[in-house]
Amino acid sequence: MDKKFHPEKCKDVVWEGRADCQGCSIRGSVVLAGVDLALYENLLTSIMKFCYPGKTVLYNEGVKANYLYTVRKGLVKLEDTLEDGSVRIVRLIKQGQIVGLETLLDHEQRYEQTAVTIHETEVCRIPYRTFHSILEQDPGFIDAVMEQWHKQLEASEQVIVEFSTGTLRQRLAHILLLLVEDANHNHLVEVQMIPIEDIAALAGVTKESVSRILAEFKRNQVVIKSGPNRVRLNEEALRKMTEM
Repeated sequence: MDKKFHPEKCKDVVWEGRADCQGCSIRGSVVLAGVDLALYENLLTSIMKFCYPGKTVLYNEGVKANYLYTVRKGLVKLEDTLEDGSVRIVRLIKQGQIVGLETLLDHEQRYEQTAVTIHETEVCRIPYRTFHSILEQDPGFIDAVMEQWHKQLEASEQVIVEFSTGTLRQRLAHILLLLVEDANHNHLVEVQMIPIEDIAALAGVTKESVSRILAEFKRNQVVIKSGPNRVRLNEEALRKMTEM
């Protein structure tokens, strides 16, 4: 049985033991969902659960991959370092998605970006060799991995198109909607807010500009503070902004 997730405990990296793939509460949404786990019992013993505090670097760009990570709870950003030394967020990895998937397509097995947790994040850390061994033995698993890779590429295009075009209000509305797990709400949805500097990096603007628009959203009850680093979003209002 999965241990209850307590974000406040992740002030340091916490090893939570060997992953229970059979009893995983989110197994239906992860890439291993269609795999007959009984066939790979020995391999799966190498998968470990960790809880990381926010702003933890899981790996750095250009480093040879030893692990891939399935996000169980929380959010991970993938960053590119540009020629001028600035950092650009190219993708956000959410629950059920894999961090480091691109290494499977790189003959040098290197990470393309730097992966950093945005806030407290729980992951299953999968050794690269374990993941690759299952790929070699299960053709159906290859299809599932390629499907997720395709979805992640689409998400990267979303960052380029939705987060960098239109008015700043529209761009921030798109970013906030990304935090909503279920896309069919028409009421207030509570989410864990991401830092202003990350919103600014996604939108390609200054933190001051983001703060100004967020203050406007709060005055208009589009964003309502509900606790430490948590807000309720008026999803209907945000979606209307993106359609203007």
